[in-house]
Amino acid sequence: MQERPIKMINRIAYSVGDFYGGGGLFLVSILAMYFLINIVKLPPLYAGLIFGISRILDAIADPLMGYLSDHTKSRLGRRRIYFAWGIVPIIISFNLVWYPVHISDDFLRYLYYQFAYIFFYLTTTMVLIPYYALNAEMTTNYAERNRLSGMRLMFSIAGTLIVAVVAMPFVKSFPDPETGYRMLGIAAGFFCAIPWIFVILGTWELPIKSESEDLNFVSNFLSIFRNKSFLLHIGMFICAYGCFEVLKSWFIFYTEDYLMMPKFQSIGMGVIIITELLAVNFYTWYANKKSTAAAYILGMAIFIPGMILFAMHPPNASMPLLIANCVLVGFGIAAGVFIPWAILPFVVDVDEMITGKNRAGTYSGGLTFIRKFMQGVVALILGVLLQFIGYVSKVTPDILQTPETIFKFKIMFVTLPVIFTLAGLFFALRFKITPTRHRVMMAEIERLRGGGSKADVSPDTRRVCERLTGLSYDKLFMK
Repeated sequence: MQERPIKMINRIAYSVGDFYGGGGLFLVSILAMYFLINIVKLPPLYAGLIFGISRILDAIADPLMGYLSDHTKSRLGRRRIYFAWGIVPIIISFNLVWYPVHISDDFLRYLYYQFAYIFFYLTTTMVLIPYYALNAEMTTNYAERNRLSGMRLMFSIAGTLIVAVVAMPFVKSFPDPETGYRMLGIAAGFFCAIPWIFVILGTWELPIKSESEDLNFVSNFLSIFRNKSFLLHIGMFICAYGCFEVLKSWFIFYTEDYLMMPKFQSIGMGVIIITELLAVNFYTWYANKKSTAAAYILGMAIFIPGMILFAMHPPNASMPLLIANCVLVGFGIAAGVFIPWAILPFVVDVDEMITGKNRAGTYSGGLTFIRKFMQGVVALILGVLLQFIGYVSKVTPDILQTPETIFKFKIMFVTLPVIFTLAGLFFALRFKITPTRHRVMMAEIERLRGGGSKADVSPDTRRVCERLTGLSYDKLFMK
């Protein structure tokens, strides 16, 4: 098919949407549990339930959203129409989750935030599932897709950096925390909603041939698990985001309750995010030179010693050493955040080798379903663990946690991400999509699209296709 050249302005227009996926979701990840426990005064178990239930329900909606996106027809295309529909709900949802309600009963207060967070995450699903599928439909070029993913991540990290550096000072600039968080919700809503206007105006979708027959929703979703590359991708994705979820959710507790340096929360997270931002171009270059899996392995191998070093700092530790530690962690986790999303368009291509169809929305929905389900479970576990080790809400600012609670927290803060990372390396070492193999497979897809016979496949091409799909060549391109 004839592709439009992707200019820098198009990359920027595409990428600004991830101010929402990066900065908006990061804001909730780093502050919401603290807000619910120490500002709203909910027990940690309730806070964990809010995130666990809302993310799991949201995860269930993801495959359906991917399926709907694949089958949507509109003047704006099957992806971009949802960006237009999502602008107002984005603004409303941020206001709901950061509004401090005054209800004396814990359970009724819990119910309000439970419904607010369900609405918030369903809104993210409606917008971000089509958004993550858009990369695969703007271009088929391996390097250009990585450039789009790299720039998108740079904007995601830039949004995250703004949140990390500005959010808490913004809240504290108001006379009381409740007013600060309420105003934060208003500002965050507009910050995350307005960029979608530019995404709509600056992007496009390549024409996709409609299929005369299609699977029903359940069969369509389950069929993605035949894809060997996708299964390995899932493992890498879950492990990377498991690491990041623990780091984001508990970093504020680490700085305030263990280090006893509350002001370092914004500094440390800002350093991590700046380092991520600077590392993206390196990992984009390395992925194009070697492979996406090689870039993932390098980054996550760096992340492990960085997390272990967090256990070595005493309370009121040296600021320069803490900053150096955050640089190491940020450089490592950048690969874990960037590479799984950079891989997505290529596992969609592997699926086209299997099915003869482009199902980017289905894969975007399936991948996000798995990530959110995992994040919901992790958030629930983190809330339960805080309750289990005896963490108490700060009804007054002078309340301190017991030494036993702090010690247990420190051990978990370090070991949980390391365990996730080791598991992620196991999957990455088995992931076989490289630039060369991708070119071979795409040439074969183009040959078969043009009416070529499967009997004429070369032995090398057959081996590549079977290695990436995990299926016999005779079972591939079954339109």
